[in-house]
Amino acid sequence: MAARRHLATSSDVTDASIGLTEDQMMLQKMAEDFSLNEIAPHAAEWDENKHFPADVLQEAAGLGFGGIFVREESGGAGLSRLDGSVIFEALAQGCTVRQERKEGGPD
Repeated sequence: MAARRHLATSSDVTDASIGLTEDQMMLQKMAEDFSLNEIAPHAAEWDENKHFPADVLQEAAGLGFGGIFVREESGGAGLSRLDGSVIFEALAQGCTVRQERKEGGPD
């Protein structure tokens, strides 16, 4: 598949998809949706209780977010470091610190 890139315009200053291929934007959207729906609502409680949500990480792996740098012939996704960065940044949307900042809490 030929990579079509999203080109930046002056209105894209805060657009996290600038310069990404369509596949990378799809990964970004999927990871962000997962993070906001499955991680963010519980992150503060998990932090407070020192809980490691292994079940949620297994769900993320089921979406293809596990073994992202492992070659496809070895059972991984075979993604690039940039692809991984896109995924990790999008998953970080569910982080308690980011949620507090969005809600006007402590920095």
